[in-house]
Amino acid sequence: MRSGLGLGLGLGLGLARGLGLAALSLCFALLSAAAPARAAGAQGDLGGPDVSGYCRHLGFSGASYTAPPNQSWQCLHADGSSSPADMQAACEFSFSQRPIMAKQLTPGVLLTWQCLQASGGGGPGGGAGQPTAAQLKSSLLKALRPSGNAARIATLKRKGAYPMRFGALIAGSIRVSWSYKASKAKPTTLAAGRATISRAGTVTLKIELTTAGRRLLKHAGRIRMTAKGSFVAAGQPAIVAAQAFTLSR
Repeated sequence: MRSGLGLGLGLGLGLARGLGLAALSLCFALLSAAAPARAAGAQGDLGGPDVSGYCRHLGFSGASYTAPPNQSWQCLHADGSSSPADMQAACEFSFSQRPIMAKQLTPGVLLTWQCLQASGGGGPGGGAGQPTAAQLKSSLLKALRPSGNAARIATLKRKGAYPMRFGALIAGSIRVSWSYKASKAKPTTLAAGRATISRAGTVTLKIELTTAGRRLLKHAGRIRMTAKGSFVAAGQPAIVAAQAFTLSR
């Protein structure tokens, strides 16, 4: 397995080849900024994730990134479209150590994603190698927004469920529900799912349509709903998040 610096340098050069000398200088500047953080080293710092290799491992054509100012990694489909890359899963693909946690050392700086080996157990207290409550909520929010072909109405009607990938930073339990609220009516639960997670890692949670959900999607061409989720680690307060999204055919 390549070192974090070597992997980051490879990613930087790969991006720069398509963008010219100005981008090359920027990539080296970003790597230089990230180096002190690696040298000081959060405990268990393993290096940067192999995002391109992870995306190809899943069957995508490669990896790319969104435009500034909010840059993020994306996995590229053969037709040129893209889906958000799961950085937690990318770290799990890149390194064998467990438990492992993906963390962006400098928020908003693309090449400062690092993979940290977290100590087992514990809660969202932000200790060495432990995720904070904010990090746990961020990972939950990211998972709540469905994406890709599996989130299309036609696919949901055919399969009856959406496979939600959740990058658990620590062990715990998760509950997710999708609801729809018509004007002056009470919210209706359209889909729901739950899972118990024994250790940090990426899990797939099946969000199954309810009878009301199947009925509502039967003739729908486009519908806006809200995903609500809660994550609870042993002995810790629940982490709660909500995310609005739109389903279409």
